[in-house]
Amino acid sequence: MQDYVSMLFSWEMLVTTVIDFFMVLFQYLATALIVHCFYDDAVVISRKRAAFVIVGFPVTMIAVMIVSLIIGIAIGRNMAENGTMTDTFLISDLGDRVFLIGGSSIFFWVAAVIAAGKGIGFRKGLLRFLIAFGVCMLISFVCSLPPEMIRYCITETGISGKHVAETSMAEMMQLDIIRLVLAVIITLLLYFRVYKKGIALRLRKIDVASVLFYAVIALLINILFETVEKQGIPLAGGSLPMRIILVLFMLLLILLIPLLILRNRLSASYKELTAYQQNFLETELNASRQYRAAQEDTRAFRHDVQNNLTAVAMLMEEGKIAEAKRYLDDMRTEVSALSPKVVTGDDMVDALIASKLAKMTELGITFSTDGVIDGGLNWKPMDICTVFANLLDNAVEAAAQTENGFVRLSFRKSEHHRLIEASNSCPADVDCTALMSGGNHITGKQDKALHGYGIGNIRRTVEKYGGMMKLSCAEHVFTVQIVLMK
Repeated sequence: MQDYVSMLFSWEMLVTTVIDFFMVLFQYLATALIVHCFYDDAVVISRKRAAFVIVGFPVTMIAVMIVSLIIGIAIGRNMAENGTMTDTFLISDLGDRVFLIGGSSIFFWVAAVIAAGKGIGFRKGLLRFLIAFGVCMLISFVCSLPPEMIRYCITETGISGKHVAETSMAEMMQLDIIRLVLAVIITLLLYFRVYKKGIALRLRKIDVASVLFYAVIALLINILFETVEKQGIPLAGGSLPMRIILVLFMLLLILLIPLLILRNRLSASYKELTAYQQNFLETELNASRQYRAAQEDTRAFRHDVQNNLTAVAMLMEEGKIAEAKRYLDDMRTEVSALSPKVVTGDDMVDALIASKLAKMTELGITFSTDGVIDGGLNWKPMDICTVFANLLDNAVEAAAQTENGFVRLSFRKSEHHRLIEASNSCPADVDCTALMSGGNHITGKQDKALHGYGIGNIRRTVEKYGGMMKLSCAEHVFTVQIVLMK
């Protein structure tokens, strides 16, 4: 009993606690990244939330140590009654009991921090909590199984099959270090391969089924190894080469399947992104064609102006005033047809707006502009298309869902800045904080994967030209403000 208590307060236990501290932190980060990237990108990953997880860790660890002491006292009494350590209490028995209190508490706390958020309904919050809890538990399995399997492959005793008195803290530290390394690798992979790129990877039904299948496999492997360790069953008949082959096969299942799921989803996402970019290229080409066609018509009209004016002069000289007036009216009508319906000061922006006007008229949306862009934007055509096509598409989609829908564009300038403001009616107020805080691919559209790039693309393009973007929403009016240096 004294040895057990001293083990709990040894320096090895302190080091293990520090390792567990970082393990919980990276477990939170990995869980939050998975929930954000694959389920709900309104989940905010911030230092404040990480601090809440860290604060909850000492409380959980104190609870774990109290439970461990209670269990240790029970062991001591059992030893005192029997006079010797029995085979009835192994490390796995201790771990199972502590896991229920410690592990479950950590999973609960991590899931609660991830699920928390302003304006989230009970049903949505509960669903997000349950998903985060399950993901956190799955990550724990994925990080814990490989080191235990490798150790059992080498020793065929592992740790779960050992008595408490036979297990050193150094052995447990080794396993914890490997668990931490795996958690760090998972977190970095998710951050740089998915989150950093702002890719929308909302899981489809087939992906959800694959994840559930993988979770079942991981759970079965965990149960298998706990059983063979506790019962002392020789794995693969005790043959080391066969043990190595079996363990390698199981490690491939545990580590390779999630990578295949991620690769498959990334591949589908890149196809969707290509289709999205192709759509914008077609929009740019259509706008360019309309602009060139308008220019050709204007040049042709200018070429005929001299002849038309000569004809009008001849009619007036001949006293055919009525015919001359009709001729002038026809010329005025032609001039009106050639005149652009919208003038912003940038030909490409005008062409993009013109390409959207027919759809807005069809949907009964009122469109208006105010001000001009003196001298044009001087951006690449693709960048102009990225910003304004996205702004207009999002605005039209939202305004179409409201009565008396409207879309407004305004252009202002000061001594050092230009302000571009796009406003539209929307059916409900938007959480702009969640939209801007890392949610590079948030969208209200049903086809989330295909249309989830707009806000991020607008922001990156604006920042490319040294500008800033701000979102606001009040009284069912959504506004995007873009500030550019002159």
